[in-house]
Amino acid sequence: MNTDRSRRMVAAALSSTSATNNNTPFGIQPKPCTSTSASSTHVTNHYAQSQPSGSGMHAESITDTSYLDEFIDFSDDDSVADPLYLPDPNFNESTDFSENIASCDDTISHTSMITPHQKTQECILPVTDIIKNTGPIFIAQYPGPIFISNNAPNDSIFKNKHMIKHPMLRSLCDGKCKRQCLKFSEQDRLAIWEQYWNLKFQARRSFLNKFIQLAEIKRLKIATTSAVPSRNEIRYYHLPGKDKDLVPVCKRFFLDTLGLRTDGSITELSKALKKGQLYASLAGEKRGGKRKEINKNLLQEHILSYKPAVSHYRRHNSPFTKYLPRELTIREMYSDFKRKYPEAKCSNETYRKEIKKMKISFNMPRGDKCDECFFYLEEKKKYTDESVMPDDLKQRFALHKTKSDQALENYKIDATQKNSKHVKYFSMDLQKVILLPIMPQIKEAVFISRLITFNLTFAPINKQSPDSATCIVWHEGHAGRKTSNIVDAILTFIKNERDCQHFHIWADNCTAQNKNWTLFTALTTIVNTESAIETVTLSYLTKGHTHMTADSVHGNIERKIKRQGDVLDFEDFKDVVNSSRQNIKVIDLSYCRNWPKKKRALRKNDDEDLMKTFLLKQVVQVKFVAGSRNILYKTRFDEPFLELDFLPKNYKVIGLPEEKSVPRGIPSRKKDVIIAKLVPLMPETRRTFWYQMPVNDESIDLQTEGEMAEEI
Repeated sequence: MNTDRSRRMVAAALSSTSATNNNTPFGIQPKPCTSTSASSTHVTNHYAQSQPSGSGMHAESITDTSYLDEFIDFSDDDSVADPLYLPDPNFNESTDFSENIASCDDTISHTSMITPHQKTQECILPVTDIIKNTGPIFIAQYPGPIFISNNAPNDSIFKNKHMIKHPMLRSLCDGKCKRQCLKFSEQDRLAIWEQYWNLKFQARRSFLNKFIQLAEIKRLKIATTSAVPSRNEIRYYHLPGKDKDLVPVCKRFFLDTLGLRTDGSITELSKALKKGQLYASLAGEKRGGKRKEINKNLLQEHILSYKPAVSHYRRHNSPFTKYLPRELTIREMYSDFKRKYPEAKCSNETYRKEIKKMKISFNMPRGDKCDECFFYLEEKKKYTDESVMPDDLKQRFALHKTKSDQALENYKIDATQKNSKHVKYFSMDLQKVILLPIMPQIKEAVFISRLITFNLTFAPINKQSPDSATCIVWHEGHAGRKTSNIVDAILTFIKNERDCQHFHIWADNCTAQNKNWTLFTALTTIVNTESAIETVTLSYLTKGHTHMTADSVHGNIERKIKRQGDVLDFEDFKDVVNSSRQNIKVIDLSYCRNWPKKKRALRKNDDEDLMKTFLLKQVVQVKFVAGSRNILYKTRFDEPFLELDFLPKNYKVIGLPEEKSVPRGIPSRKKDVIIAKLVPLMPETRRTFWYQMPVNDESIDLQTEGEMAEEI
């Protein structure tokens, strides 16, 4: 609605009240409205002056309302504050506004929407506090009054919301009620109405308690057969008089003066007084009756029966979170809970909250969520002006943004390079945990601790490269997921590329997998032992900005597993990987070694020792060169390499550690459960793998207990 149309509506509403004297409330003649364009208009309340009444007011009406300040004095503390009351010290002050708004010294009146069962009754809303308007004017219609507001939805001519909700009503009392209602002029009524709604919640209850007298019925005039009569008390209504006395009025006049359409609040007060509670106690209130306590131990026991697994990512990223199988849903878990425990009183929402409370998720971590960007954006919301943000915060984010941009730029440059026989560009990433066997149709499978399978993928960065992606796969019965196992997988890939002399590998910033002293020691040994290798360069994408070609390979494998359905043993898994896309190679991790972690001590007398300032988290690129014990590293891609001597002098960099002769194995109890409950449901051709699974009771269950070395 534009401004001109808004003003026309305001003018029409105001002019309608002055069209005829019969339709004007209480016979008040409003002044004609004028509009101004340059100067501001001062709005006052017409009730501030004595006005004649069209309802036949008594000659001895009360005109001086200053007595109400002493009469209506209900001091209270803020123990039970009115949640809808917004105090405003300038409430009774008129306000100027500079827009072209119709000027009026009278009330804005509006006849309520009338149903066949309602009496005609007008709502009176004095214009006492029109806020300063800086935009288009809107007219909002309530069941009673019309009021004016600006663009802000919560701004109106009253800061006290109760005065909008409960405007003073035109009284329908005609003076035939044998009370002294006609003793009060409209100015008196307005003063009482304003005083009442400017009180807080406790004080308003005290007002009603003081001016309403309750009495028992001495004699019923109408005979009734009911043991409990519908009417059990008499109410006498009063309003404050000029001489601080209680002036009796009828119920209708009392309610209309206070702007109450029903006597519900009075009935509630009557019930509270009979209980000896004038003020409702919010602290001790217990709505909804007694609730039966839910056995949380039963819920937790059922949730843990699904064997939530830990992530293969470093515990720093998800230290306490475990994850449920991808084929499971909360609805299925809750349905199973209700089937097993039909007498347990638990809703689906309560079950879901308990899963969340136990830090169990269905979504495996992506491992690339950018904490720096998220933190900066959250901090940025606290400041309306970015220029006032702390300099250290902006510098920290600028450095992070520079590193991420440089990493992506260098990644794209390498992606344009074509792989040759002697130079290869690959991305490396460990796929999310896969549990075997995968049996979507067998519900019992999700309650059993299954075999964890690993896949370290090496994918060409150049998508047009004819080279195939290589997946190094193994399971927890053969090896775990420690740093040494990651090194074994990298060595397996390097040996598979027999003619390659220069490896350029991009990886994410997972320290436990790709950036640690065990890996640096191992690669230094490998380049000095394997005769064909001349250099191995590891480049790291910034955390949160680590999308690589290896992720696409993992996506293909995930989709193939969903289409496949049953994946019953390790050979089935390799077949799925092999058929997930064209030009892919699957290699078993056939050997395992105990790779040492070597790092020399600091040289106290050498001020130029780089080890004193070297931090793994700052490294963006590291290079291993054949014939050298040192590593070349960068902390920024646009800087030259720095050389670091990090190995102890007595460590020999030639010669690989001995291979392990015994596989890792899984706990015997885990194997027994799989064979007893799942293997009988498999074809004969898939059972041999499980029967021949190596066992070692000293090995931990990687699904339930986890295993990830925090090597730095």
